[in-house]
Amino acid sequence: MDGATNWQKFKFITWPSMRTLYLTSTILSMIWTLGDFNSVYLLTGGGPADLTHVMATLGIRYLRLDQIDLAMASIVVALPLVLPLVYFMMKRLSK
Repeated sequence: MDGATNWQKFKFITWPSMRTLYLTSTILSMIWTLGDFNSVYLLTGGGPADLTHVMATLGIRYLRLDQIDLAMASIVVALPLVLPLVYFMMKRLSK
């Protein structure tokens, strides 16, 4: 600690102790954002000009328009994004 710059203190002391917290928070945030149906649907319903959709609300929108193929595609497209994140989080949390 003696003689270390602020950057070195951060790099070798602060960041290693907080790395797990940041990684866990980031992964959980990504998982929840992809499936955040309630806030988007209740607040904007897809927003002005359908610009604020997430995968879940986009699937519901296509279901209401009777476009079942697009609805299933929009929901299934999220699986390759979410499943590795969930697997990684389960491995990290099981330690």
